Amino acid sequence: MAQTPQPSMTSAIAIEHLRVAALFFASALLLPFSTGCQSKLTNRSVPHNSPISAVTSCLKQFQTSELDGALKVCNEAIVSTPNQAELLRDRALVHILNGNYQEACSDVAAGLELIRGAVATVGSMLHYELEVRQATCEHSLTARSNN
Repeated sequence: MAQTPQPSMTSAIAIEHLRVAALFFASALLLPFSTGCQSKLTNRSVPHNSPISAVTSCLKQFQTSELDGALKVCNEAIVSTPNQAELLRDRALVHILNGNYQEACSDVAAGLELIRGAVATVGSMLHYELEVRQATCEHSLTARSNN
C-alpha cells in the first residue's frame, strides 16, 4: 500500500510565507485607490512635532527588478522624515517582496505606533491598511509557532 507523502515543515513554512506575501501584495494593490477615499473617511493624527513632508511615498519610481534600489530610497526617506507612517508602509512592501517578513512586520508595527500616538490628521485608509497588514503578521507568527 503506497503511503501519501506528508508535507515537510519546510514546505509548510514556505507556503505560509507565500500566503503572507500574497496578502501584503494584495493590500498594496489597494494603495493607488486609497488617496481618493481618504477625504471621505475619518482622519487619524500625526505627531504635532513631526514635519509635514511632501514625500508621502518612497515608491514613486518603484520597479520590481530594482528592489535594492527601492529599499535604499525608502531608507533615505525614513531617515529624512522619520515620523511618516506612509514611508514605513512602503518599505514594508519592499521587505515583503524581498522575502524579509520580520522586517516588514516591524515596519508595520512602527507605522501603527506612529499613527496611534499622533495628534495631526492622517488618512484612516492608511491606518486600516496597516492594521490589516499587522493582522497578517500576527497570523503568520501564529501559523509558524503551530508548526
